[in-house]
Amino acid sequence: MTSRFVIWNESASLGEVFDSSTCFKLPNGANRSPDVAWVGQERWNALSPEAREQFPPIAPDFVLELMSPSDTLTVTQAKMHEYKQMNKINYIEFPGCKLPESSVYIH
Repeated sequence: MTSRFVIWNESASLGEVFDSSTCFKLPNGANRSPDVAWVGQERWNALSPEAREQFPPIAPDFVLELMSPSDTLTVTQAKMHEYKQMNKINYIEFPGCKLPESSVYIH
């Protein structure tokens, strides 16, 4: 999934794409590592080089969480709510899961 965002971002040159190895320090103090994250170039460039090399102190503009069998919907939705409170776009996908409602939540 990350590679699709990288390809899109390279063609558009709009920002920076991150995978789950990047941990963001959110404004509320939480540390989060979404499966895929994107930060607009202007916001990313506003960070100091040192901040970019550590846990970036920024909420990504877009996050994608892929639910694994060990994840709970409640915990994942709480993370998504946290991002939503920061006016960020977020998306949860449940690959291979059979749920009564849609397998995709967009908040």
